[in-house]
Amino acid sequence: LFRSSNGNRLFMPVKVLVGKSYTCALDRNLVKPPERTDVNNYKLRYDSVKGNTNGSDIYVLYYMRRAYPLYLVEYK
Repeated sequence: LFRSSNGNRLFMPVKVLVGKSYTCALDRNLVKPPERTDVNNYKLRYDSVKGNTNGSDIYVLYYMRRAYPLYLVEYK
């Protein structure tokens, strides 16, 4: 949530590609997704991390190119 120069609030909904997601409990030391191996035993990283906060599932993205802004909403 942001404020515009005239004091109105701004909200930007986005479409997000979460890809292969790693589910975990709260871990503040996680600075990038954990490693995984694919079907050919190549080491890759998960695309996102899934957690739960106050009963709501959340996804954490570490690379912003996975989020696409839809539009900007301005309201009072």
